[in-house]
Amino acid sequence: MFLKSLVFLWAVGCCLSTHNCNEENLAPSSAEPVSSKDEERLGQLMRSNRKLTTFLYQEFQQNSADSENILFSPMTILSTLALLYGGADKVTKDQMDNVLKFGKFSSRSLHSTVKSVTDSLYHRSNKYSLRGATRFYAAKTVFDEDYIDLAKTFYRVNLHTVDFKSEEKDFSDKETELDNNDLEDLRARKIYEMLEAEKVDPSKGIVLIAAVSFKSHWAENFDKSRTMKDIFSLTKSKYVQVDMMYYKGVLPYAYIVDLNCHVVEIPYADRQVSLFILLPKRIGGLPAVEAGLGTKLLRYIPSLVKETTIEIKLPRFQFERHYTLENNLRGIGLEDIFVEDKADFSRMNGHIWMYVARLFHKASFTVQEDQDNDFHDEFMPRHKTNDPSEKKFKAEQRIGVNHPFLFFIRHNALDAILFFGRLSKPSDIYVKDEI
Repeated sequence: MFLKSLVFLWAVGCCLSTHNCNEENLAPSSAEPVSSKDEERLGQLMRSNRKLTTFLYQEFQQNSADSENILFSPMTILSTLALLYGGADKVTKDQMDNVLKFGKFSSRSLHSTVKSVTDSLYHRSNKYSLRGATRFYAAKTVFDEDYIDLAKTFYRVNLHTVDFKSEEKDFSDKETELDNNDLEDLRARKIYEMLEAEKVDPSKGIVLIAAVSFKSHWAENFDKSRTMKDIFSLTKSKYVQVDMMYYKGVLPYAYIVDLNCHVVEIPYADRQVSLFILLPKRIGGLPAVEAGLGTKLLRYIPSLVKETTIEIKLPRFQFERHYTLENNLRGIGLEDIFVEDKADFSRMNGHIWMYVARLFHKASFTVQEDQDNDFHDEFMPRHKTNDPSEKKFKAEQRIGVNHPFLFFIRHNALDAILFFGRLSKPSDIYVKDEI
């Protein structure tokens, strides 16, 4: 019996204290950066990355309470959709072209560009550590050799056939298990029970499991001795106490007049990756910032910030979020891939129409004074930073990140948005959800 539906379990974890990963999904040490001749294709992929970021955020915002925190990984979702696109055909393929602009690539150039970006992100020479594990499991189907080769060559994903109903079968193979327990409970029986509760027939499904971990020092650490309890205003009338970190020094900063919004860039080690904070000037000003969010703004924010002497207070926070993305992706125009009678993924196995029955997304990360005290010494800042004894320091800007704000993590050389989110409610920052 061949597969007639497609079930994606998309679990993405990014935790700065995570250790270990499977070597299979790491870029080889010989990986080369994207060459100049590929810049146009890289630029197009990053435009798709920004478009997906803004479209998905608008969907999350419209379907979330104002007090709800939001976090997702646009780059990871885009890569997953590109893998899915490799098996799409006809109207389904055209619809993905229209939304994601994948049609601007030849089939091979899309996948090779995604691979080049992935290799750059995961390269062992980076001054940060980004590691991932991805697994693709199918029940009772035979995939086309071309699709198997595409998944393995460009996405480092092996396609496996498993028995979802087996209580003994463990999806998180020993060599791929992560120390942060992101995958430790993803056993076949548990997945079977979850899908059965969702009224999805797991005997006709594909499960995609992926986890990613990131760890790095800041380029300049926050002064841990000056972290203290302070007020974070949820609204004009409600507030909570949080651990507020402190930094003084030089950081890229801008003020966007049209949005009444402060922008601060906080670089990680070697400044390859940065955390960008978008803070409304006033409590209650976040809706105006959200309304003004667009692909052009995301593109130009990094060029707007200028080095500024600054004092900043930023809450220590930790995130973990997961979503079912079917409605969100339908909302941005990817409708047919979730409809059994309309979806066409026949290029996955040559002759069978399939559809995506479920697509889950999980993301997590942490912001604290020193992101990883156990990180290798070679990644430590080489100079004295944030010294409170410095005399003659005069801050041009004093920023208290003490009310709801937006943020994103960006790979600066690639111009790739790795994570995007909203912090609205610090008391609800860490939510432990079982998968």
